[in-house]
Amino acid sequence: SQVTNTVTPAVISLLETVVKMVEQGIADLNLKQALEREKNVQRIAARTDMLTGLDNRLAFEEKVRHMLISGREVAIGILDLDGFKELNDTAGHWAGDKFLESLGSGLMTLVEDDDFVSRLGGDEFGFCVADADYRAVDNLVERVMGLVDEIGEEYRITGSLGWAMSVTDGRDYPSLLAHADEALYAAKAAGKARSYLFGGMVARSIELRRQVRDRLPAAIESGDLRFALQPKVN
Repeated sequence: SQVTNTVTPAVISLLETVVKMVEQGIADLNLKQALEREKNVQRIAARTDMLTGLDNRLAFEEKVRHMLISGREVAIGILDLDGFKELNDTAGHWAGDKFLESLGSGLMTLVEDDDFVSRLGGDEFGFCVADADYRAVDNLVERVMGLVDEIGEEYRITGSLGWAMSVTDGRDYPSLLAHADEALYAAKAAGKARSYLFGGMVARSIELRRQVRDRLPAAIESGDLRFALQPKVN
């Protein structure tokens, strides 16, 4: 006897349905992958400074918090450029942007291993040194200052730095950043182009300012503080 292989319309319809399902599954997979890629691109863009290519403030905070939660000791530094506003005012924002690009590229080469640098905004940059000790901070300060002096020599731009260390200045991000900012303020007040570490005289100066600020309104209200005018006659 002879066996005849025939494909019925029902089988053909079933095969067509299977093919369509496979094609739809591939399309759905491609769409899902495209959406994941786009989501990843947006996530990176949200954490990247577009001018310098460095991490931005959001990424800096996330990374520092992660290190602190994991139990690692870190040093946080803030670099502020002295004279950068004058560059923008005299040579224009285009020159300022080119300077920041060049500086950002240079700073990226100074950090290693788990350390990182970010642009916090404007002419401020943030540093995080993992498992830091004072020697590691001093070494990085020397390299950062040298780079800023080299790039900024033409425009007379220098850098001021403020540092705080988790081992002595607090293990939460807001406190560390605030203390580094206070140290930066002290460095600028002392004449700029220098680096200060929070603690010691810096901490005592901050506490004194806080006490004066807190007590001043009550002193004025109670009459303990009075203003006297001395006339001058020519």
